[in-house]
Amino acid sequence: MSRQAVTPDVSDAARIASRRGSIARWLLVALPGVVLAGFVLIPFLNKAFHIDDLTFLLQAEHILKDPWHPTAFDMVFHGEKGRNSDGMVSGPIMALLLIPSVLRGGSEWIAHLTQFVVLVVGLLSLASLALRLSFPPVKAALATLLLACSPGVLAMTSSAMADVPAMSLGILAMERLYVWKQERRWWQGTTAGVALAMAALTRPQLLLLLPVGAIWLLADETWKGVWWHWFRAFLKGISFPFVAAVVLLVATTYLLRDPQAGRNMAGATVTWASRRFVNLNENLANLPLQWVLSFPLAIFWVGIHGRRFSRSSLTLVAFVVGIELALATHWTNWYWLCAPATGLGLAVLVDVLVDGWRRRDHLQFVCGLWLLIAVPAAVYHHLPVKYLVPSAPAMALLIARDLDVKRWLRTFCLVTPVVAACVLLSVLIIQADAAQAEIGRRGGRLIAEKVSEVTDRRVWLDGAWGFQWYGMKAGARPMTTTPPFPEPGDIVVVGPQGKLVSKLVPRRTRLFVKDYNTRGGRVMQDGAGFHSNPIGPLPWSWGKSSRGKLEVFSVDPTGP
Repeated sequence: MSRQAVTPDVSDAARIASRRGSIARWLLVALPGVVLAGFVLIPFLNKAFHIDDLTFLLQAEHILKDPWHPTAFDMVFHGEKGRNSDGMVSGPIMALLLIPSVLRGGSEWIAHLTQFVVLVVGLLSLASLALRLSFPPVKAALATLLLACSPGVLAMTSSAMADVPAMSLGILAMERLYVWKQERRWWQGTTAGVALAMAALTRPQLLLLLPVGAIWLLADETWKGVWWHWFRAFLKGISFPFVAAVVLLVATTYLLRDPQAGRNMAGATVTWASRRFVNLNENLANLPLQWVLSFPLAIFWVGIHGRRFSRSSLTLVAFVVGIELALATHWTNWYWLCAPATGLGLAVLVDVLVDGWRRRDHLQFVCGLWLLIAVPAAVYHHLPVKYLVPSAPAMALLIARDLDVKRWLRTFCLVTPVVAACVLLSVLIIQADAAQAEIGRRGGRLIAEKVSEVTDRRVWLDGAWGFQWYGMKAGARPMTTTPPFPEPGDIVVVGPQGKLVSKLVPRRTRLFVKDYNTRGGRVMQDGAGFHSNPIGPLPWSWGKSSRGKLEVFSVDPTGP
């Protein structure tokens, strides 16, 4: 493309007016997605902290004390004592976003409002990119709507984890790369490089946006030519944003390392990846499966390209391979659903890539690669829905571009029920997650009561997730597998993921128990594994088993 995006004779006032007009268009195009996300998320602003929120909250607290070494502190994780730098594979971006919440004593609504604002930034970036790709405003608005309604995106926005910020930074980086491709101004390339580095510092799998972005920057003429010209074309000036991103990543990783343990984010990522292959089948199967269950990619792709899709022999092979992959998992009770859904998801992913390659469709092929950046996480101990969230903008672009808005009735009949179903599933997931998270917050209140009652004895907590955060804030000490242990007369409050009291305190008297065993939605039980897929393949299920319990024990004397 030509570099003269703005002619020299255009006045500064005209340029400013043009930029203001562009921002107004972005806001208007992103409005449907913003309104829908706000409608779903605002009622849950006070949702309790849950799952890995704890890790980022503790890191935010430490940054206020030692901003140059965000992982240089000791913490307890599921009863194991260690350095945060040993297991923290993400950079400090999410912790920095949580600082306002921590300054207000761990305010939930501030943390969740921050996540919503970050989502809005992602929607605006997607609107800008879609318009720059010459999408009609209606299709650009549909792209933001499809991203905002995705259950995986909405549910993770209701957490304090790093996946939605990673998604927003990723789409911002790709939008800035496209601007750099069109106009080639140094500050655009610098912004793109910074956004790429920040995305990778938020979630490590976004490091793969660098090679995806390199293909994204190739001129359409180069893309349609012989493939071996790509590398030469890449070296002709378009590599600047990637050099900037790599330099920033290397410098940040070194400067922010833990000086005491000598660990950094890169080392922690390699360590975790090298020792975790126990759930490889479940992880490889879950990636295509969730593009069917937690994101509307597969249903739209089949609805739009059904005739061509069903006639492809390669998609049939992929469908069979997906079924075999699902049957190799431990999801025994859910084969009837997971096997065909995994097959369909894998067939769609293969079709996106192969069809894009055959037709030399630059955008489709890049988006197909973007959909797969979570694949390396399969070597980790799980590959839950959240790892796919940074790829959701690629899904939205693919679907919105191919929707035939001129046949508005057909498009309306396809989009409306799918969006409605996605919103319903999102609300069900967030409600179930909020109900389980609330147990941890109530456990914190119970600990606060015990701390005020027994001023002459120590209060311990046995558990993890949000319960550990609230319990520590209330003054309890986390139990660990190493000394010190609770002593006679001490109080132990057991909450979600509590597993040490039975091993380490055999002589104890139970003073209180509350079992939360009401029927309702589940995200971590009864076939649902939204936060950890080895538990189950479903993003949500109806369950009868206990969500968890709170118990209070007094440690008995050890003598006769």
